[in-house]
Amino acid sequence: MASAVHWARDVNLMRGGKLLAALAAACLAAACTSTQTSVTSPSSDKCQIGVSNAPSSFGASGGSGTVTIAAARDCTWSIDTNASWIAINGNAQGQGGASIAYTVAPNPVPSARSGAIAVGSESVQLSQAAAPCRFALSRSNDAIGSGGGKLSVELSTLSGCNWTATSANNWIVVSSGQSGNSSGTVGLTVAVNNGGSRVGQVNVAGQNYTVAQDGAPAPPPPTPAPTPTPAPAPTPNPTPTPTPGPTPTPAPGPTPTPAPAPAPAPSPQPSGPRADFSGSANGVSGRCPNLTFTVSGRTVVTDKSTKFKHLSCDDVAKGGQPVSGSGPTDSSGVIHADVVEKVKGDD
Repeated sequence: MASAVHWARDVNLMRGGKLLAALAAACLAAACTSTQTSVTSPSSDKCQIGVSNAPSSFGASGGSGTVTIAAARDCTWSIDTNASWIAINGNAQGQGGASIAYTVAPNPVPSARSGAIAVGSESVQLSQAAAPCRFALSRSNDAIGSGGGKLSVELSTLSGCNWTATSANNWIVVSSGQSGNSSGTVGLTVAVNNGGSRVGQVNVAGQNYTVAQDGAPAPPPPTPAPTPTPAPAPTPNPTPTPTPGPTPTPAPGPTPTPAPAPAPAPSPQPSGPRADFSGSANGVSGRCPNLTFTVSGRTVVTDKSTKFKHLSCDDVAKGGQPVSGSGPTDSSGVIHADVVEKVKGDD
C-alpha cells in the first residue's frame, strides 16, 4: 500500500516539472520582457519643402505677392529675405504648408534691382523695374529788363537721371549747370537789349524755360528851342523943323542889346507810380547827365534834374557803382530817377 502512494507522488512531481519547463520555454519564445515605446521625428528625406512665388517681377511702384510653402504637416520652416525693400508680412516661422504674404517697396532709383526670399534651403527670386526719370522745373518762365543780367532756375529729378541745358538764342547763355545726373541749378546770363522787346527759350532736360526781355527805353525827347526875341524897331527919324537953313539929319541911336534867351523848359516827368532801386549800376550807356543803366534787372535813366548824393554822375557812368534811389516810372516800367546816391558802407 505504501509503495502505491509513493508512485503516485512521483508521477505528480514529474508532471509538475514538465509543466514548469513548458511554461519557461513559452516565456522565452515570447521574449517575456518589459514593454518599450519609441517616438521619432520625420527624417530629413521626409521633410522636403517646396516653394513657389507669385508674381516674380514688379514695376517701379512696387506691390505685394505671396510665397506658397508645400511641406508635411510636422515639418518646420523659417522664411527670410536678403533685400531691405522686400518686407515679409506673415509669420517668419511655421510648420506644414502655408501661404506667406510680402510687400515690395517703390524703387527710388532709375535702375532695376533684384532680391530673393528663402525658405530653409529653398529660395525664389524677385525683380523690380527701374524708376522712370521725371524732370520738373521750379518755374517755366522769367522776365528781365533791357539791361540784361543773370537768371537761374531749379531742376528736380532722381539721382542717376542724366540731363542737359541748352539755349535756343545767342543772347541767352547757359553760364552754369549745363548738364547733370541729379537735381541741380541752371544759371543763365542775358545780354543787354538795344532793340525792341524779345522772347527766348532754354531747354532744360526736355522742359522749356521762357525768358522775356524788355525793349530798350526810348531816348528822352529833345528840349524845344526857345522862341527868338524879336529885334526892337529902329528909332524913327524926327520930323525936321522948318528953318531958314537945312537942318542936318541926326545920326541914328545905337541898337539896344537883345534880352537873353529864357532857360529851356524841363522835360515833362512821367506820371507812373514811384519805384525804388538798389544794387550795382550795370550796362551804363549815355553821357552825363543823361545816363541809362540797370539795377537788379530794372532800367533806370537820369537827366539834368537828377540829384546825385555822395557820388557824381561821372562816378555812375563808370559802371559797377553800388547805388540806390527812387523816381517815377513810365508806361514801360523805366524808372526816371530824381535822386541817385551811393549805398552806405561801400567806399
